[in-house]
Formats: sequence, C-alpha cells, structure tokens
Amino acid sequence: MDIMLTLFDQETATRNFMAEVAREAATEARADERQKTTLTVNLETIRSLMRTMNWSPVEAMNAMEIPPDQQAVYAEQL
Repeated sequence: MDIMLTLFDQETATRNFMAEVAREAATEARADERQKTTLTVNLETIRSLMRTMNWSPVEAMNAMEIPPDQQAVYAEQL
C-alpha cells in the first residue's frame, strides 16, 4: 500500500509541476504578444506624427513620452 501511495504522490506531483510549467509558458507568451502589439502601435503612431507633423523620429518619440532608453529600439525599426 505504501508503494502505491508513493507512486500516486509522485505522479500527482509530476502532473502538477507540468501544469505549472504550461501555465507559466502561456503567461509568458501573452506578455510577449502584448509587448509586440505595443511596439507595433507605437511605431505606427511615430510614423504618423513624422508624416503629419513633419517631425523627426526623436521629436515624435518625445511627444509620445517614450523613455530615452527605449527610443533606440523604435529608431531601429523606423
């Protein structure tokens, strides 16, 4: 009986661990998707400001209050 209970406990622990790993991966994937969406929307807005206001990329990013340490990421993709 003890062996069966030990095996059951190990199986349950393994199943719970794998479920937690899957939940963490899904959460991480959602966060990555949100970050990509934010980047895309911000790039479109920067381009629009550059076009309509005749601003430089830096002026547009400053108007959007994009932190200076993040501006290089956007500048690379413009």
